[in-house]
Amino acid sequence: MIFGRRAFMVLGLTSFLAGCADDPGPAELQAGTWGGRNIELHVEDQLTTLLFKCGAAGRVDGTIVLEASSRFSVSGTYDPALVQGGPRPAHYTGTVEGTRLTLDVLVDQATLGPFELQQGQPGTFDPCNFAR
Repeated sequence: MIFGRRAFMVLGLTSFLAGCADDPGPAELQAGTWGGRNIELHVEDQLTTLLFKCGAAGRVDGTIVLEASSRFSVSGTYDPALVQGGPRPAHYTGTVEGTRLTLDVLVDQATLGPFELQQGQPGTFDPCNFAR
């Protein structure tokens, strides 16, 4: 009987450890292009670049890891391009639902967005209107 218990415990522990080895780890924002109105994201392995209307751009270094709720919150930069001062710190928050992404950008105490993006689609950009 003792041998049976030990064998059962060893078998159970082995199964548990094997299951842990199959754990894929945290989910990441899928690589590729995500596009929406006045925005386009290019997600690579360790870099995400963002294009906004009128030449503004953003950057997030590293992998964007999704929480269990399919949300993310990462720091990066935002460069308005048409405003002096160059890139400034920005905070990007988003939620992924299948192939859809909702994104907000917090920069200079103002929120840009929400932006609605679709995986595998290019961004579409409204014309920039500049008063002279």
